[in-house]
Amino acid sequence: MNLTRRVSSIAYAVAAVLVTVGIVLASAQPCSAFDRERNGFVLGFGAGPGFAKADYEDLDDLDEFGLQTNLVIGHGFSEKYMVYYTGLQFWGPIFFGRRDGLLQRGDIQLVLIPSAGIRYYLSQNSKSLFLGGGVGMSIMRNSNMGTFGLSGGAAFHGVAGYEFTQYVNVECIGLYSRASLLGSGEKESFWNLSLMLSFLAY
Repeated sequence: MNLTRRVSSIAYAVAAVLVTVGIVLASAQPCSAFDRERNGFVLGFGAGPGFAKADYEDLDDLDEFGLQTNLVIGHGFSEKYMVYYTGLQFWGPIFFGRRDGLLQRGDIQLVLIPSAGIRYYLSQNSKSLFLGGGVGMSIMRNSNMGTFGLSGGAAFHGVAGYEFTQYVNVECIGLYSRASLLGSGEKESFWNLSLMLSFLAY
């Protein structure tokens, strides 16, 4: 198994373990899981359009549109404060840019952003604005570049959204990562902005 597949497998395995642990904890603590209160276990998923921009030191920059997805597993300490693990994923076909014949139109760029974060709701009730942010790491790869297409580094994200009902949210997520391209040491700055419809059960 090459390094790219190994890193991708580890990322998916970590996400699977976290989901499993969350479900087990929710089953073991029915009084605090899915009791219609933010105080306790929370589990969510979201999806929507995303835009990404990658700036390289010596190579051509890339602008990409794609699908943004998000997995959230967390715990609410009150009706206003929540800590969580988030697995942001950006699935982007490359529409613009080409560097050294390696990236072409239609290539798939996968960006995994496992992060820890905190969220604050302005109201204890549903129909509330919320703000949040967190830190983590980025794992980026291109489908046609093998190991050379793998890069990673620190990542930071911020989120602002609105809870329309008890489970339905719309949120805007901004993300920045500074990464190194494996095999060349090339530095890249990665920006990502997305608008997602999300569902959060608590």
